[in-house]
Amino acid sequence: MSRLAKKPLEIPKGVEVRMIDDYLIVKGPKGELKQKILPYTKVEIENGKIWIRPREENIRRKADWNKVKMFQGTMWALVRNMIH
Repeated sequence: MSRLAKKPLEIPKGVEVRMIDDYLIVKGPKGELKQKILPYTKVEIENGKIWIRPREENIRRKADWNKVKMFQGTMWALVRNMIH
């Protein structure tokens, strides 16, 4: 996993980000995108930043932790592409 997933994503001006159920919706000047939240991850929106964090309740053994890291990095990249 990239260490980038540990950093928050900045929400640019003119972009609206919201959560509805298990979907992240990003709306900007060029349109709207919708992404289902991947398993093992949770998305938190705080102070103009988006945090991709692991769901702790899914981690039971080391093999689960590897999945968490993979999904966290993937979700981070998907959200980054959505806001750009």
